[in-house]
Amino acid sequence: MLLSEQMMVAICETVASGVLVLSRAAEMNGVSRRSLWKWLEESKRGEDERYLIAFPTDEKRPFHVAIARARRMAAIDIRSEFEARALRGHDEIVHFQGQVVWQMDPRAVGLDPDIREMLGYDRDGYLRNERGECIPVKQHIQPPVAAVVKVLAAHFKQYGDRVEQNINLRGGVTLGVQAVGMSSRADGPPAIPPAPPRPVLDVTPPPAALPVPEAIVDAEFSEPDATADTAPMVEEEFAAAPMPEPTKPEVVIRETPPPEYQPVMTDQARDLLTRLRGPVGLRSANPVGSIKATKPMRSAYD
Repeated sequence: MLLSEQMMVAICETVASGVLVLSRAAEMNGVSRRSLWKWLEESKRGEDERYLIAFPTDEKRPFHVAIARARRMAAIDIRSEFEARALRGHDEIVHFQGQVVWQMDPRAVGLDPDIREMLGYDRDGYLRNERGECIPVKQHIQPPVAAVVKVLAAHFKQYGDRVEQNINLRGGVTLGVQAVGMSSRADGPPAIPPAPPRPVLDVTPPPAALPVPEAIVDAEFSEPDATADTAPMVEEEFAAAPMPEPTKPEVVIRETPPPEYQPVMTDQARDLLTRLRGPVGLRSANPVGSIKATKPMRSAYD
């Protein structure tokens, strides 16, 4: 895209209208993103007079400054719309299950489609504008109280957040910053501050002993009177502790062990067991009572 003042002014107009994304505003006017950023860089250098444009007034200013002015104009419009919404609220289209809700014609509500058509209304009963388009249902949303308070605080001080700080200073107080010169190696090492004074112990002498009265001295060293009545000593009687009752031995009930299990054997089982315990030649698999039961089993060598 060839560089021209009309193209740069058009981009600034698009940004001022509310398109704050610069690359999108440039593409809407047929300028590529790369060309836009190249123009901005060349404008910041200030070496080419071709980047001086008349926006928003007739005064010439660089292209990047005009872009910043256009963004400022868009921000002012955003603030104005916010203040208008905080004053009157806004209308919002009603949706139900993701679909727009359309207004019904109040004259055709409750009528059958045939009766609506006979009376000259639409069969679906929806309200339409002069172009025949359905009109959506809108709901009025009141502005939030916090937004209203913010708008009032921007114009009136009594609605803003007030913070009062009271600082009371007594005596000679100097406020400020004291400037101290920079020290160098020529000044030598810093001076060592003097040692703090050593503490002094104040030894207080003990108080003087008070004189003891004579009556107390005579009473302390006088001998006891043998004729004085002394209270007889009473021996205390101690009750014997009760003997604990003998505990009964624990009774353990032991059950007799069950008798040893004796399997019940039939005649056939007893006969088979007898033949298994006997000689090998007398073993036979014939049942009890058979003729072959007493015959010895033949081997493979018979």
